[in-house]
Amino acid sequence: MKEISNSTPSSFHSAAQRVFALPELMSKILEYFAGKQRLSSPGNPLGFTDLQSLQYCSLVNKYWHMHAMRLFWGNPTPAKGIPLHLHGYLIDEGPFDTSLVQRFVVVKADRRQFYADLVLEANLMVVRPRDQPWADRLFRGLTFPKLHKLVIYLDQSEALVSIPVIKAPNLSRIEVKLCRFRTGQSNQYVMCGPSTRPPQRQVMAQLAGIIKDRYPGIRRVVFEDGIEISRTVLEKFRKKMRGTWVSLSNHPAW
Repeated sequence: MKEISNSTPSSFHSAAQRVFALPELMSKILEYFAGKQRLSSPGNPLGFTDLQSLQYCSLVNKYWHMHAMRLFWGNPTPAKGIPLHLHGYLIDEGPFDTSLVQRFVVVKADRRQFYADLVLEANLMVVRPRDQPWADRLFRGLTFPKLHKLVIYLDQSEALVSIPVIKAPNLSRIEVKLCRFRTGQSNQYVMCGPSTRPPQRQVMAQLAGIIKDRYPGIRRVVFEDGIEISRTVLEKFRKKMRGTWVSLSNHPAW
């Protein structure tokens, strides 16, 4: 009897460890904390505690850390209005504050390529032309081999815009959204809410030129979130992007 009672705890812990070592179960747990199945559910939004739990999961062991980081970096789009408090920094309030710049500025230069390898989709804010050199230095020497979708947010308060140079050889889709910006304490842009003001013609011309020069192989550019763009402006953008399918999400045939 003594031998059985002594062996029971060991067997129990061993069984529990085997259960949590199952890739299928581990994936379900981490996907739950990452909110992959709940981001589109208004009644059950992704909360701060879930993101914090995902961070805690990454501390269990190297195996869990690898999969948790893939989820965290693969698609940095939290639920609407939920701030991120991960890795010791705060991304301000607002639905879209997960810009690639915000994420990588807190990562040491010698570690950035490791995380760049994990990024599948990314948000990118436009920058003022005078901030372009700083933003380019942040991504200098980096390649995003798995990045296939890039969401670009335009600031309607600026007449001149630019986009940090991102090396993404497999990028196939760019989505363009409008938002309002305010300047944070560090004098860097912080997204603070969506906007549906029509983009200025000058901004559209700039954007088309930038996308054409930096991503000549891009197959699709989509304007989303109910952006009201006239057919004339859209046609001019499409002419600059000859060979690329350019459309509105609510008018895909345009």
